[in-house]
Amino acid sequence: MAALSNLLYLIRNTADPTERQRYLATAEEQLNRASEVTKQTLSFVRRESPMEPVNLSDLVEAVLAFYSNRIQGKHITVERSLTAASAFASRDQVRQVLNNLVANALDALSTSGTLHVRLRTSSFGSRPVARLLVADSGSGIEPEYLRRLFEPFFTTKDTVGTGLALWVAKQIVDAHGGCIHVRSRVGKGTVVVVCWPSTGEERVPQVLAAHSAQQA
Repeated sequence: MAALSNLLYLIRNTADPTERQRYLATAEEQLNRASEVTKQTLSFVRRESPMEPVNLSDLVEAVLAFYSNRIQGKHITVERSLTAASAFASRDQVRQVLNNLVANALDALSTSGTLHVRLRTSSFGSRPVARLLVADSGSGIEPEYLRRLFEPFFTTKDTVGTGLALWVAKQIVDAHGGCIHVRSRVGKGTVVVVCWPSTGEERVPQVLAAHSAQQA
């Protein structure tokens, strides 16, 4: 909002039509950013479906289908390996997490990159746990930025990102008793692993996601 106020001041006080158009274009970008921030925040605070067993493989396929035009447009190869897995969760919020992870991976990929999506069921003690991996072959993330990825409004994508996607994802996963971990190597790509409890009775330890990410 502060940026928009400054841009409006510049527009009102600039006589050069070219400069005014440049400021208007920047203001539009800032409005789009504010709109995205609002949508991300509302989608997190609003639970639009009840807690129930959710078929994760179906949701993963639905999200990939939603991004199919973008995937084809960038000539991205999708390598998927999905087994039947479920989570006890809010369907809308699980979809939000999947949307955020896939969108982030696509942003990181250049033309002809590779998106990996894997879904497995394992166990935590005697309880089943669903493990979802979303990885990209992008440029990776600098080590000093990794520890800040789950901070709100922190982004490595300059004007493209809002810095909320991973923060929202973590808030949702934590609220469901799950865990999330990110591993990245510069020049190699990024791996995100989410572990969802298949029942609502016990929290999944963070070490499971971290171990899965290291093994990827």
